Amino acid sequence: MRCFREVRLKSVAAPATVSDDKASYYTHWRKLGRRGSGGFTSQDTCLYMLYTYPFRREEEENVAELCPSLPRGAFIFNSMQFERSKQLIKKIIFVTLIIISFLTFTACSEQVRMINNGREATAKLLVSKDFGSSTIQDENAKVIQGDRVLDLMGRYLKVDTQYGGGFIKSINQVSSGSINGQRYDWFYYVNGVASDCSAKNYKVRENDRIHWDYHPWADNSIIPAIVGAYPEPFINGFNGQTKGTMILYAGNCKAEADKLAVRLKNKGAENLVIGSLSENSVTKRVNPTIIIGQWKDLETQKEIKEICSAQIKSGIYINFSSSKFELLDAKGKPVEIHNKDVSAIVATGSGLGDTKPLFIVTSVDYKGIEQAVDLLVKNPEKIRGYYGAAIINGEVKRLPAGRGLFCKVF
Repeated sequence: MRCFREVRLKSVAAPATVSDDKASYYTHWRKLGRRGSGGFTSQDTCLYMLYTYPFRREEEENVAELCPSLPRGAFIFNSMQFERSKQLIKKIIFVTLIIISFLTFTACSEQVRMINNGREATAKLLVSKDFGSSTIQDENAKVIQGDRVLDLMGRYLKVDTQYGGGFIKSINQVSSGSINGQRYDWFYYVNGVASDCSAKNYKVRENDRIHWDYHPWADNSIIPAIVGAYPEPFINGFNGQTKGTMILYAGNCKAEADKLAVRLKNKGAENLVIGSLSENSVTKRVNPTIIIGQWKDLETQKEIKEICSAQIKSGIYINFSSSKFELLDAKGKPVEIHNKDVSAIVATGSGLGDTKPLFIVTSVDYKGIEQAVDLLVKNPEKIRGYYGAAIINGEVKRLPAGRGLFCKVF
């Protein structure tokens, strides 16, 4: 019997028609054959090669030359193995295609679940600077299942991040940094509430209103809530939390509270409760709350007066009094004073991610209450993107007031 080891030693290279990867098998098994009695026999080695590593028909002669002691049936078996291998490969490819098709269908199904009544799910994406006074981009953005705020932004904006995507460094080449000694950054709100979650992690829901604004830090704090997403956060709330809405009125403002409640309910607000403002009703609130009343009636509530006296920290850029309203700039300095036909719509909260923000609708007289509520009922888009709003004789003004504070950065 010619030993596979002996034949292999006579031929340094594998037969020319045997592929390179199979030649490595010759070398491997030759070394095993050299191990003596503990190694494989030549026939065992050749059979192992044939049964575990099928050869094409054109290679059989070379294998037969190396292993002439093998019966012809072994080569027939090997040929069958090769054919079976081809069939196996075809099956593997077929199964792989089925899996890919299934995954594609699943992904499409995820997107289909974001389609309601034949329309695609969307969210509002607003990008501005200087407390909303200048719009950079305004999109009715399509929402894909599983979207985070950063995902949505990436499809419509040029965004640069830091710290693994947790911090937005720049949007459309407008970067965070210091300007004339003042620190500027990007701040974002979802449904009018300053987010306590990074854009990388906040999950977008249908009809969310996402607002990014580039402005200086206000007294080293972040303004907790804004009015510019109204009727949010009274419909979808922050982070999908919507337990209900409380509307509290003071003095003779019940009719205006009822009018506002009807409109909010028509917009989709649920579990609406209307009540009279009383002591501790603000600090003990458990839902997003709207307070309506003339300032002379609201200032009797200690908690409201304290909130509104910390203007910049609360994000309320007005000095209220029963006879006049002083409109403040972003540094807290008065820039306008109005003593009649003036009302205000402002918002605040207890901190980032507050699920029960507070709106205050107030004025120096009842006429002002009427014009403020009328705006919320009929023309809420007029305050879209506003941090706060003052209405003077029917004209809507943005808060903070004034335009001379900011450097031109782009």
